[in-house]
Amino acid sequence: MSTEPRRPTIILLTRDYPFGGGEAFIQDEVARLSRLGRLVVLPAFDARGADARSVPEGVGLDTGLVRTSFASVLRPRIAATLLAAAVRELRARPDLLRSIATIRRFLGYLLRAGRVLAWVAATRARGEAPTRVMAFWSNAEAFGMALAARRDPAIMLVSRSHRFDVWDDENPGDYLPFRGDIARHSHRLLPSSRMAAAHLRRTLPVESDRILVAPLGVEPPFEPEPWTRRDGDDEVLIVSCSTAAPVKRLPLVAASIAAAAAGDSGRRWRWAHLGAGEDQIRRALEGGPGNLAAEFPGWLPREEIYRFHRDRQPNCFVNLSSSEGVPLSIMEALSMRVPVVATAAGGTGEMIDDGVGGLLPVEVDAATAAAAIRRVVDAGEPMRAAARRRYEVEASTEVAVAALRTGVPEFLSPA
Repeated sequence: MSTEPRRPTIILLTRDYPFGGGEAFIQDEVARLSRLGRLVVLPAFDARGADARSVPEGVGLDTGLVRTSFASVLRPRIAATLLAAAVRELRARPDLLRSIATIRRFLGYLLRAGRVLAWVAATRARGEAPTRVMAFWSNAEAFGMALAARRDPAIMLVSRSHRFDVWDDENPGDYLPFRGDIARHSHRLLPSSRMAAAHLRRTLPVESDRILVAPLGVEPPFEPEPWTRRDGDDEVLIVSCSTAAPVKRLPLVAASIAAAAAGDSGRRWRWAHLGAGEDQIRRALEGGPGNLAAEFPGWLPREEIYRFHRDRQPNCFVNLSSSEGVPLSIMEALSMRVPVVATAAGGTGEMIDDGVGGLLPVEVDAATAAAAIRRVVDAGEPMRAAARRRYEVEASTEVAVAALRTGVPEFLSPA
């Protein structure tokens, strides 16, 4: 007879992971949770019929919610539950009818929540009702699961909260729907930064101790290499990784790196941008210093990003966004011993300071950013070692697991 303790079954509710190429960062969460219990991934959508990526051995994939029709909202019991929630929301937020954008979000949340209620009802009919659910996003599916938990106290729901789940002004119409229901009927809310936790404690109608910081952390597929001198000892390599969204301020990044290179004419500088925005960058670099070259590898799979950091050993990673959550790209860089210069947007300031790079005000100019970049480049290997140490205490998967074990031990215990 086995004496191994029984592990809980955890449902991880995602938007479309593991379908398509989005939500790749959820892979680290899957790896963590699969060590803490039997894990089943429950996506809400299949990324328009895209194939599913492989998940770790032993992790289940439930596509029942993907196959659940939006028409399920017409079932009498589900419609009554949604109507009651809609009335509560309208009483709390009578201004939500002020624009087409807010009305569409309001109705979209109700439709998507109805599918979740139908999925829970189907599992209950099979005798397989969920008891431990982690919603990776505090979104419409989390709202649906919160309504299910409201009706069935046996469902323990913990909801992660990221940038778009926390700040109203990051959303269409400055409207985050059904925050009251999600907060009241989640066992815990798990924002990934201390700043987000403080905001949620100020704004949500629940006891502050139900809102716990649970950092995401990253898990590199391999360890970084010791510093090796590159071919041509005078070359400086700067790296960035982002979309082309306006909040990433790629023209400012370009101006800052160009100014850093212009102030250091005795060395060759190279900037590698991983991601989108090549046209923006090329325009911004027109007439730039002759000792600066740029390369554009485009979008890389996450393992290739880690490999880039390991093999190319950048002198500095740069992120000058005007708005952020807790950037995984910064965690990835730190994990590979790459110092970071970044603006204090979102939770960035909880990882970055002058000991591991440079923390700049959000409203920064190119000259100030350039000075910080040059300082980090000149700091050399000691700062690279400090970056790795910061990863280990702030952004590692061990830190993320410890936060879950400490903050929600009952979630990780069998029902």
